[in-house]
Amino acid sequence: METVLVIGLDTVAGANIATCLSSRYRVVGLTSSRPVSIQGCETHTYLEDDVETAEHWLSLVRPQWVVYCGVAAHSAWSVDPAKFSTKDPVVAVRNWVNAAELHSARFTHISSDAIFTGPWMFHEEDCQGLCDSPQAELIRAIEREVSLCDNTLIIRTNVFGWTPAAYGLGEIENLVQTLEAGTYSKLDCYRHATPLLATDLAAIIEHAYQERLTGIFHVAGGERISPVEFVQRLAATCGLTL
Repeated sequence: METVLVIGLDTVAGANIATCLSSRYRVVGLTSSRPVSIQGCETHTYLEDDVETAEHWLSLVRPQWVVYCGVAAHSAWSVDPAKFSTKDPVVAVRNWVNAAELHSARFTHISSDAIFTGPWMFHEEDCQGLCDSPQAELIRAIEREVSLCDNTLIIRTNVFGWTPAAYGLGEIENLVQTLEAGTYSKLDCYRHATPLLATDLAAIIEHAYQERLTGIFHVAGGERISPVEFVQRLAATCGLTL
């Protein structure tokens, strides 16, 4: 049985990917925040994303595949901008991807589609349509760092799903709660993205791993929508009113 090291169990993407892969792989999950228990997975905490920590866990776990869910793995609709400034995410991913390359492990980085402006994907023929926010610039810098190493795959997406109970109510849980209470009031019609269920993403990246894909891939949901459109569909799915 192959071993997968999932870094970032405190993210929706990381927790759901670890859960989905646990029936077919030996899954070891790491979190730098509150300890979490995920059925079928071996979970641990770590303090710093430094060279020594990355080398320690790659040497100890000996994975064939590393799935990295850092700050860019959070949904662009819900991530706290402060997460981009608490630690240097570029240095962090550099340490993990270099350790993975040293140990001949394939590396999948869950990134964000928030580098694009919305609701359009592109403007004119000579325009890249890229978002110029500090967060988007940082996400692109993280991706550049990952792409410097061999056997790396970058997945640009916008993940949603359930949050492990250890971390309290997540974005989806809070949305359902406010819809049930009839107190939902946010009407964000601008920040378009392509939301994708985290469990669907897990199946997609597993297939990509098996096919040994490398490079940058855009993995999207059915269509590019706004947060308010997403909430409308969530309400309809749950039989609630908005």
